[in-house]
Amino acid sequence: VNKLFNKEKDLKIAYAVVEIFRNSDRIDVYNKKALYLYIREIADCQTQHITKVINKLMEPQRKIREEYYNTGKITGIDA
Repeated sequence: VNKLFNKEKDLKIAYAVVEIFRNSDRIDVYNKKALYLYIREIADCQTQHITKVINKLMEPQRKIREEYYNTGKITGIDA
């Protein structure tokens, strides 16, 4: 996360998204609107900014997923 974002506001949003993944077993609602509201509460930001940060997080996640599907393991995370 720190490699992708320099701004404090972006980092707050990224960490909120990571926190959602960490606590996914305890979150009851998985619809997009509810998750955005949850992130907005944690990071105190606007929805448009959340979308920008999430889009930037998707590229490394896609690479990790492809590596796992192709090799069955994750060797390293490069942003």
